Amino acid sequence: MGAYEYCEEEMLGDLNGDTIFNIQDVIMMIGYVLNNEYVFYADLNEDDFLNILDILILVNWILE
Repeated sequence: MGAYEYCEEEMLGDLNGDTIFNIQDVIMMIGYVLNNEYVFYADLNEDDFLNILDILILVNWILE
């Protein structure tokens, strides 16, 4: 997915609900990780934990 590729429905990684994957989603995910919050749509590797790996997956999606 490209930096501004549109999501057709609510998807993992689109944390701010603007239908695109971008830096705002990364910033929100970093906040969740730092505050030790669990948000289903931020758990990209579906391991029931939010951590740096989820952030790296999202950044990779944006850079593809």
